[in-house]
Amino acid sequence: LYDNQVYTILNLDPPGLSESSPPEELDNAFQTLLAYQRGGLAWSPTGRVLAFVSAHEGGGGDIYLYTPSNGGLSRLTNLDLPEGRAHAYALNWSADSARLFYSAAYSFGSGAGTWLAGAWVTTLNGDQVQIAEGGQSFEEELIAWLPGLQGLVRSGGPDCDKQNLRMVNLR
Repeated sequence: LYDNQVYTILNLDPPGLSESSPPEELDNAFQTLLAYQRGGLAWSPTGRVLAFVSAHEGGGGDIYLYTPSNGGLSRLTNLDLPEGRAHAYALNWSADSARLFYSAAYSFGSGAGTWLAGAWVTTLNGDQVQIAEGGQSFEEELIAWLPGLQGLVRSGGPDCDKQNLRMVNLR
């Protein structure tokens, strides 16, 4: 990454995507692109791991981890939830690079707002804690990691854009 070269890791689109793909597959790719644009890429504080959102294996916009030192690529989440495909966004690493906060949405809407699936904290081995459910909020954002694995989190709702500032135990 320090030699001024461009490296392609992989194509982020679902496999076989083309302009003749079914509308639901095109929408899935579009929602994944929107997730990527809303914080779907984050380097760990150590600079050793890149977390990013991709739909290259099909399904929703899942989180993948890339380790440049050995070329390792692994899938961290599976966001094919009972209500449908979800798309991770707002990736936020803990200071020790051991945990990753993310929100996930079924759809980012077209003016009506985000249809939130929820918000989670996950370890790098995939152990997760859900800290918000979709029906309770339109948006979840981790503002800061605090000592003792606490987080300062805010919600967004239909009646007020930013609300419910709270401390959350992220264990």
